[in-house]
Amino acid sequence: MVTHYTLANGQYLADVATLDALPTRCVLDAPTGTGKSTLATQGERVVLAVSTQLAAEQLHLKMPTAVGLFHGSADIVTGNMRVIAVVYDSLSRLLERYSFIDETWALVIDEQHNLALASYRLKALDRLLAIAHGRVWRQVVFMSGTPLDMPHGRDYERVTVRRATQRTQPAVFVNYESGHKLAVAAQIAHTHVAKGERVLIYLNSKNTALNRLQGELAARGVSGIYTLNADNKLEQAGRAVIETEQLPQDCNVLITTAVLVESANLLTDIGAAIIASPIHPAYAQQFVSRARNNAPMCYILNNGIGAGYGIDTRAEIANILGQAEKLGDLLNSLARPWDNNRANLIAGQVSRLVSQDDSGAWAASLLGVLQHVTQLV
Repeated sequence: MVTHYTLANGQYLADVATLDALPTRCVLDAPTGTGKSTLATQGERVVLAVSTQLAAEQLHLKMPTAVGLFHGSADIVTGNMRVIAVVYDSLSRLLERYSFIDETWALVIDEQHNLALASYRLKALDRLLAIAHGRVWRQVVFMSGTPLDMPHGRDYERVTVRRATQRTQPAVFVNYESGHKLAVAAQIAHTHVAKGERVLIYLNSKNTALNRLQGELAARGVSGIYTLNADNKLEQAGRAVIETEQLPQDCNVLITTAVLVESANLLTDIGAAIIASPIHPAYAQQFVSRARNNAPMCYILNNGIGAGYGIDTRAEIANILGQAEKLGDLLNSLARPWDNNRANLIAGQVSRLVSQDDSGAWAASLLGVLQHVTQLV
């Protein structure tokens, strides 16, 4: 069974539903920025499991008397708190320590896609799933802006959420010659900075590649280069970005890793988001969606060799785009005789190869197609 909510402009999940109104076992499929975490924190007797300490701390800081905090170095929990934010790998210790968390509590697991993507957390995630399915809970909800099919929760109901007017995400697939990726990324960044626009760069490296990219940017006269990664996320500048959701005034380029994807949002206008390291399509969408104010131009860099598998990326783009266009036509035909919610409901289950334009028509989503191709190569 699928339940669908459509959000009008300016609406968030908490405006149309409550946590208790959701099915007792469900996967909540709602885009980044629709208020999934807020919905959870407005519930009563909720354990909210999140992926990082920073994410848990942000939830506690926003509602310090209502939302408790529990992870490796923090234990701020009292019996009168409505919600307890806990990091995945600390959930079992939380339950052992506080017996008042019983079967009348709900378990909400944020960033459900991590259960498929975060191989370095496999042990913690296995324990988390064992607790979700082996313990009695009032309600169990998996949440994600980019949910993935997983063996867990196959019998769970699905709740999809879409905005009535969805943001259009422009994207470009950039082929480059081997060895020139960082120079290409720096040149793209320079072009946008020269127009007065801020730039995000996803680079999953903190050492040699990072130094090279910074050098390529400096060689082009780009200043105001900041980094946000595991090494500096707890330092003053890093925490300021996470807590204020704003880039420093003199920041032109932010080079970041999964720290931004998992722990922060940005209310600063962003002109370009450059994906310069291999990244799963679900994380790619999360990365771009962290820019909340606008839809930046997304550049996906690839050397075109298909990781040695001989994949012709240009041919794949053309082929999948054609399939996505057919899918858009099918959804438009479904929407004509019935309420458009029918097409919305189906679109919520067919990856992100299609999106709605301002007129409500369904069309091929270039970003979805590019993400599909990056998964192949």
